[in-house]
Amino acid sequence: MWKSDVLDLQSRGIAHYYEFIPRGDIYYKVMAICDFIVLPTIDETQSGTLARIIALNKPYVTTAPMEGLTAQTLESGGGLLFTTKKMLKENVIRLACDEDLRMSLGENLKEYLDKVVSWEIIADKYNQAYKLARNVKSAGNPVILEPEF
Repeated sequence: MWKSDVLDLQSRGIAHYYEFIPRGDIYYKVMAICDFIVLPTIDETQSGTLARIIALNKPYVTTAPMEGLTAQTLESGGGLLFTTKKMLKENVIRLACDEDLRMSLGENLKEYLDKVVSWEIIADKYNQAYKLARNVKSAGNPVILEPEF
C-alpha cells in the first residue's frame, strides 16, 4: 500500500523510490545524499539503520512506539515520530518544506552523537564497567551503579 503511494508520487516527479537490501555502499550513499530519512518499520527495536542516520546527522521520521527508535528519537531530539499514515504524511511534508527544522534536528543529532553515543563515550562506559567488575571480583566490594550508568 505505501509502496504504491510512493511509486505514484514518483510517476508525478514528486519523489524517488529506491528499493534495495539495506546494507552496503549503495545503501549508505543513498542515505548520505538525502536531506532527511523516512524510517517506517513494524519490527525494528534497536536499529542499525537509525545508528547510521544519527552518524550522518540526518533528520528523520520514524514509527512510534518502537522501543529503541522512539527512545532515541526522544532522547536525541533529532527526528519526528508517527503512529498513523496521516502523521507520517504530515511529518514528511514538514521535513521536506522546512529547512530550518531539518537543520535544527540535524544539529540535535550532532550534539547527541558527540555527547551521548560517540565511540569514545561508549568505550569509556565499557571501561568503567570492566573496572567495576574487576573490583567486585578481586575485592568482593558490591557495585552501586547510578541509574544513568
